[in-house]
Amino acid sequence: MPLIVGHRGLPREYPDNSLAGILAAAAVCDMIEIDVRATRDRVLVLSHDPVVDGRVLIESSWEEVAALDIGAGYHPTTLDDLLRELGDVPLNIEIKNDPADSDLDSDFDFARAAAARARTGDLVTSFHWPTMTELRDEFSELTMGLLVDPLGSLEAAAGAARQGGFEAVVPHWSLLVPDPGSKLQVLRGDGLEVVAWTVDDGEVAKSLAAGGVAAIITNDPKGIRRAVEES
Repeated sequence: MPLIVGHRGLPREYPDNSLAGILAAAAVCDMIEIDVRATRDRVLVLSHDPVVDGRVLIESSWEEVAALDIGAGYHPTTLDDLLRELGDVPLNIEIKNDPADSDLDSDFDFARAAAARARTGDLVTSFHWPTMTELRDEFSELTMGLLVDPLGSLEAAAGAARQGGFEAVVPHWSLLVPDPGSKLQVLRGDGLEVVAWTVDDGEVAKSLAAGGVAAIITNDPKGIRRAVEES
């Protein structure tokens, strides 16, 4: 059985990255994926996007961000507050440090602060591979992986992971099908675990599970767990 990972919490019932959604996901998931960014005063806030409710996070203080509406009356939360509330449920901490966004941290100070909060059993990832390379030597005890978007190269990610000493690659599910078994066999033979995102189709989840994927990130953890258990 692969781990079932809640994508930004429990997004079909709560706003993405909300504290309530993540705590609810803890009851039905093996791991929870979250996105981390920084405010102007360097508070680590959970958010997929650099702009929330019309406000640019990196240009705003945490006091200003805390009052924003992320949907259904919920407000942003910090990584520190989440860790105090969550207990020992593992996290996939995605560090958002995209050169296309206004909050790119070229000195990696924000990324270091986020990685420093990761615990044993957590997985630290980013689409920005230079960020991960910067973190690798400093946080050798952490489990880390390279995210790969649908237009990316699975082979390039595997090569970079092997060269950089990363434990996992985290590709979009479309890069693994068809025939996920053979692709996963090669990656696992190289000592890499594979975490697939974001899988909401039960048949795709079954094929990935049969092929040996380590974890499946999904918006529908309850449904995907049922599908995998039935396979």
